[in-house]
Amino acid sequence: MVGKPGRWYNEQLTMIKFSANTTEIDGLAKGLLARSSDMSEAMTAIAGVMLDAVEENFEQEGRPEKWTPLAEETVEDRRRKGFGPEHPILQRRGTLAASIQAQSSGTEALVHSNLRYAAIQHFGGKAGRGKKVTIPPRPFMVLTREDEDEIAGILKEALRKL
Repeated sequence: MVGKPGRWYNEQLTMIKFSANTTEIDGLAKGLLARSSDMSEAMTAIAGVMLDAVEENFEQEGRPEKWTPLAEETVEDRRRKGFGPEHPILQRRGTLAASIQAQSSGTEALVHSNLRYAAIQHFGGKAGRGKKVTIPPRPFMVLTREDEDEIAGILKEALRKL
C-alpha cells in the first residue's frame, strides 16, 4: 500500500505491480500501521477494490479515459483469425484479463499480472518482430477517484475500529 506503482522487467519475466499511492491513502495507511502491526483485514479489502477496479477497466475498455481504438490492420487480423470484431480491446482470448491477481499481507495490498506482454499493453511501446509495431498505451492498472475514495473509506473504518 505504501509504495509507488511501478514496472519491473528482466528477460525472463515482465511483471506489473499496482498499488494505490495518494497522499490521503498513504497518510491513512501510515496512521493505521502506527497503531496496529497487522492490517491484514484492511489490506485484503483494499486488494479486492483494486482488483475490481482493474476488471472494470477491462469491461469499460479504459476508465476514466477510453483506450485508443485498435488499428484497422489489427481489426482485420482479428477477423481473419476468427476472433470477431474489434471489441473487446485487450481481450482477444481473455488471457491478459484473467492473469490479473490480487495479493495482500499485513502491510500491503497489490494487484499484478505476470504475463510477459502485460507491460507493453499497459504502458505502450514498440513490439513485434524488429520492434516495428507501435502499441499505444492502454492502461488497465488504473484507479478512479471513486476507487481511491473507497480505499480511503476502508482505512478510515479500520482506524475507527482500533
